Order: sequence, then C-alpha cells, then structure tokens
Amino acid sequence: MSDPDSNASLAATAPATAARATVIKDAASPSKSIPPSKAAPQSKAAPQSKAAPPSKTVPPSKDTRTQPEAVPPSKDMGPPSKDVLPGNADVAWDAFDSEEYFQHNYGQLLREDREIIQIVADHFQRYNAGKQWRDKAIDVGAGTNLYPALAMLPFAGHVTLFERAFTNRTWLTKQLSNPAGSWWQFWEAISSGREAYEKINKPFDMLDGRASVVKGNVFALEQNAYDMGTMFFVSESITTRLDEFRRATKLFVGSLTTRAPFAAAFMRNSSGYVVAGRWFPACSIDENDVRKCLAEVALIDDIQVVDSHDLREGYRGMIVATGRKK
Repeated sequence: MSDPDSNASLAATAPATAARATVIKDAASPSKSIPPSKAAPQSKAAPQSKAAPPSKTVPPSKDTRTQPEAVPPSKDMGPPSKDVLPGNADVAWDAFDSEEYFQHNYGQLLREDREIIQIVADHFQRYNAGKQWRDKAIDVGAGTNLYPALAMLPFAGHVTLFERAFTNRTWLTKQLSNPAGSWWQFWEAISSGREAYEKINKPFDMLDGRASVVKGNVFALEQNAYDMGTMFFVSESITTRLDEFRRATKLFVGSLTTRAPFAAAFMRNSSGYVVAGRWFPACSIDENDVRKCLAEVALIDDIQVVDSHDLREGYRGMIVATGRKK
C-alpha cells in the first residue's frame, strides 16, 4: 500500500488558529465548537460609482494576495455524515469571521497562551542566543494570531505571515499597521525575563517593518526555504483526514533549512468547530500522533500538553512541540 501522505491532494490551508473558535449555541453541530480564525462577515457593500461607458472596462487587481475566492453559500453549515470525511479541499476557507475569532481568543491574554508563550519563547531564545542571524522566518497559517511572529522577531530579518484565508490576510495587514492593544499583554509575556526580547523597545514597529502577509497553501510550501518557523493550530484543524494532517505537518518542517528551530501547536482530540454557524473540520490527534509524525522529519526537543478545556467543547487540551529540522 502506498503512503497516504504522498497521495493527499494539494489543497488550501485553513487559518492557523481556526480550531479555537467560539461556541455558536444555535449551530447545527452536535458538539459545540468554536469559530476559527478569521471568517469575517460579509462587509457592507460600498456605494457604486457611476457606470463607466460600455467601451471601458476596469481590469482586475493584480495583487493576488487580496483577492477572495468565491464562498459557496450554505456550504459546510453542519458536520458531515459518518460516511463522509471532508478533506481540506472540500471546505470554503474564506468564510471566516476574523474579528470575532480574534476577540474571543486574543482580545486578552489567556492562561493557555501564556503557557505556550513560555515554552516557545524559551525554546527560540535558547537556540538563537549568540547564534548566527536568521534571514527568513515563517509563520504558517498565521490566522488572527501575531504572537508566533513576535516570538521570532529578535532573531529573523524577515517574517512571512503565510495565510490561506482572504479575510485573515486582510485582518493581518491592518493589524501590522494598527495592532490591537491586547497584543501588548502578549509581548510582555514573551519579553519578560528574556534578554533577546527585552532589548526591543518598539516590537510592533519592528514587526510591521519586517513582516509581510503572503497568500499561501500549506500543501504547496516551498521546501528548505526558511531559517526558523512556527505553525499554530493548523494541520489538525484543516481536515478530518489523518493523512492530510501528517502531510501538512511534514511539509511545514520541510519548509525549513537543516537544523532550523521551530515551534508548533495543535488542538488535542478536536472534533471540529463552528464559526458563525458554519461547521469546519478537525482531525482528532494527540501527542503520540504528533511525536510519530515529527520523528520522521525533525529532531524533537520537547512535546508538552497544555491543560485546556473551557475555550469550547469538543477538544481535550493543546499540544506544543518544539525542535529542529533534521
């Protein structure tokens, strides 16, 4: 039998923190879930300008990073039947409410994120203190979460915020130039007691200057391209299929250069989630699945389970993995 990882179809990446969505109590999903990253509601239509003469047409924008894909109406409004296992390509990933997700998960610093930050910031400082400058970093599936990028900020000349969803890319672009006040709580948790971070007086000005938002597909990640990386709540939260989870995780590590440090976070035993009445898939994995997957491509430093149970129903904690690419 061929390796299922190699047979997974190329498909789109969900927003990074999608699995941590708020519960929509009137949703069709039998188990309550939370809305992922940014499924921004339909924006109000702008007043139309006067029609151009028939002979004149307006060419489409060439900036592919800001073009949303069509979102099929009423698609993925409920969980699949037991006989259907939705893959990543089956879901309308542009249907996220980014602001609602941000407010629920990052409107203030939660205990779970404080614990994750401690693990990740210590890991990066340990592997970068006194070491060679890293030119390129990547946060795969950035979603509405800036703190993975902030955790890499002292060590990388450029940070790519690699994001699939149009709504998330729009949100990220706005946040870089005008960050929400709650991010200072996250920065204080990252920088406190860590020399490499404490040296930075204006972290958000620095992030704005070093980061770029790029439309990206985790299954089409350039390999051996980045010198450090993060991926938070992505590979297990874009599909119900274990082969796609494995493939996305391996491709993330594969996008890094040899011995590049990384940190990745996963929702543990997630059963899927609802965003603004729309159901999204998740692959139920635990720390053993993460370890088995990473062992093939990475030198694992640590895998920790972060206790969490009240962000929503349908999950049993979070997993944080740190290491370096083989």
